[in-house]
Amino acid sequence: MRARAVTGPLLEPGGLPPQLRDGRRLRRVAAALVVLCVGWLAAGSAHDHVTRPTIEVEQRAVDAARALPANGPAAGTFRREWRRHLPLAGELGGETYLAGTHVVVTSPDGLRAYDARTGENGWHYREPGRTLWGLAVTAGAVVVETHGDLGVRLVGLDAATGDRLWTSPDEWRLTHHGDDGSRTMGESADAADGIVAVEPGGEPERLGVDARTGEKRWATRLHRWSGDGCAPVDGSEDARADPDGEVLLAELCDATVLALDAATGDALWSRPLSPTGTEPVTSGGVVVLETGGSRAMNWEDGLPTLLGRNGRRLFRLEPGTSCLPCRPLSAAGRVVLPYDDEHGRSRLAVVDPRDGRVWSGLAAPGGDPAGDPAYVSDSTRLYALRPTLDGTGQLLPAGLSVFDVRANEWHLAPLPYSMLPARAGQPAPRSPALVGAAGGRLFAVATPPRDVPDARLELTSYASTGTREPTELGGVPARDWPDACALLRGIRLEDWESRTDEPDPPLRIGGNTVARPGCGRGETEVRVLWVAATAREADALLDGAASDVGADEEFTAGLLSSRRIVRVGRTIVLVRDYEERESTTRAVVREFRR
Repeated sequence: MRARAVTGPLLEPGGLPPQLRDGRRLRRVAAALVVLCVGWLAAGSAHDHVTRPTIEVEQRAVDAARALPANGPAAGTFRREWRRHLPLAGELGGETYLAGTHVVVTSPDGLRAYDARTGENGWHYREPGRTLWGLAVTAGAVVVETHGDLGVRLVGLDAATGDRLWTSPDEWRLTHHGDDGSRTMGESADAADGIVAVEPGGEPERLGVDARTGEKRWATRLHRWSGDGCAPVDGSEDARADPDGEVLLAELCDATVLALDAATGDALWSRPLSPTGTEPVTSGGVVVLETGGSRAMNWEDGLPTLLGRNGRRLFRLEPGTSCLPCRPLSAAGRVVLPYDDEHGRSRLAVVDPRDGRVWSGLAAPGGDPAGDPAYVSDSTRLYALRPTLDGTGQLLPAGLSVFDVRANEWHLAPLPYSMLPARAGQPAPRSPALVGAAGGRLFAVATPPRDVPDARLELTSYASTGTREPTELGGVPARDWPDACALLRGIRLEDWESRTDEPDPPLRIGGNTVARPGCGRGETEVRVLWVAATAREADALLDGAASDVGADEEFTAGLLSSRRIVRVGRTIVLVRDYEERESTTRAVVREFRR
């Protein structure tokens, strides 16, 4: 990848016209314009001693790479393709987005892009002295909003190269959930089908701006939708609305939400809002009003509801269920809403906005994803990550749930990532969050606790190496797992310790059952944490050190002195001896070597 340093003032106003934005001609024309601007400023200064303020830019551009295919990986056996450790930049830093051929990481003063195929440094962009406030990603462009002494500006960047495409002529602002004032960490601003929603200031208005050229595609006056002053409207529907197409939202005085056709800016429907609710969200032309018992109460009895482009209800959650946050995703022409049932278990509702069909109550395989799973989607699938494969912490790898939207089928696979702390005395890392899926790859980011010295953001790319059955166990049959009680045969016990084996209950993952994953005898416990297909795969999962008890690898960082995790070949086990006898772990390792 060839880099091109671009440093200088931001051309004001409006950037370059589209017909001049190409290759060498662009650079020649840009250089000529800079010379002309400098000459004009010098002449103006000599005449009236007034200089025009400019916004300084530090920028690195790269040559465009081949686009990534839209599909992420299928469920199978995963390997880590690359990993980067990046310094955290302030409390607001570290938001991560998949944008074309790059993974973009933000900080308060700018953004850096990393090649999605290799993890190598890509382009970067910053405006010294100014703050990055928000960004939108659509149609191969990244539109950033910056704030500073010289006001608010939007800048359009090419997601593939980092080249500057355009700058806003006025103080345009991005919107989030239809509101120019709200700002949700880690969420992209409102954009769809290459159009970015912009609040221009002054009169209540929304602009639809082409993300690649900065040109206004449409403008919609909002005052006629705001009722009497800022009173909420009664609501409306448009039965003629085409079910295909994206929707952008506009909030009016925290009282009304207006659905706009992303392509034309035409108003499709409106709904009253309550100030105690949270933001409406849209994906694939479907809008979710997350009510929490108060939003859209005049229409849907205060329950989270999916509305189509014509404003009519497609699906409503039942009493006792919830989606916090409510974040619909689109794939395969359908819209999927993750939610929790009345027992707190994760479920999916799938809606086809074209014919109104609904599939609800779809459960994840192998038990419920632990914690609050965050989903990402590619063109046909949804992905959800759980901290451990079994959801209870008995197994070492993280678990990846893959949902085929066309088939309404779940698949479960281990991911080569563990929640073990990096160093002794450090807390365990936070569960990684998925960033996106494309090009047969899955991208994840893990953020350590901020009180950890030299804390770094961990950015990782995973790819599937193919399917080996059973996929839930990484292609290793349950019969290949060792009997945990048999591993205790050689340990030495004190006279007062019990000689009776106490096996753990069988472990069930998907359709597989491991008969004896753990066992206790006396003051000693052994648990098999994982059996990989190869020693190399097991080594990639455990970041341990040289062993002094005969194992291939040993991990003790951050563990109690009574615990040791050892790897022997392709098997990883936890040995816990409450008497802290090193001989116990040696005896377990010897059983593997027989």
